[in-house]
Amino acid sequence: MKTTISSKQQNLKTIVWLVILLMLLLISLKFVIGKLHYFSFKDETFGRYVGVKWWLIGHISGGILALILGPFQFVTIFRAKFTGLYKWIEQLYLAGIVISSVCSMYLAWNMGIIIHWTWALSSQVLAFVWLATALMAYRAILKKRTQQQKEWMIRSYLVTLVFLLFRWIVFLPVMAKLGNYPQIAPTIMYVTLIIPLFVAEIIIQWNKK
Repeated sequence: MKTTISSKQQNLKTIVWLVILLMLLLISLKFVIGKLHYFSFKDETFGRYVGVKWWLIGHISGGILALILGPFQFVTIFRAKFTGLYKWIEQLYLAGIVISSVCSMYLAWNMGIIIHWTWALSSQVLAFVWLATALMAYRAILKKRTQQQKEWMIRSYLVTLVFLLFRWIVFLPVMAKLGNYPQIAPTIMYVTLIIPLFVAEIIIQWNKK
């Protein structure tokens, strides 16, 4: 009886987890669709970013890969049944982060600085953390440390989701009452980065035997 109950609980947990990942994938797709106009490569599309449009394209392209492929890192059934494909998706996900984060660092100190140095710095910090989590995950893969790989993939994906969470919060009507974009954006960036990572770290460490 206990085994049956445990099995049902596990199945329910799996279903809930898959639903969450599917929702995140759909939200990511909506965000991605909103960025597809940049791939017309027309100068007028880029506005003030026209001088750095290829860096922006690199940032967006890598980000799209990470957002779309991120949820697949945590589908156990997919990983078990399609091992070869999963490894390719895993590599593309990490490569997308590397490309996007490096381009983001360049954009931060060439375009972000125009908004304010605090915005450039917060963008730089986010890009560095994003890159670091991806490289740590890749190192765990090379060392064949499965548990560490899983943990760093979780951290990496949470940083990936900052781009969605930040843009949702920063444009809420209530945020306009707190200050203009240069005033509130860096703080929101740090909050959306630190809190999810902090909560995830507590859960990861709590569940360790």
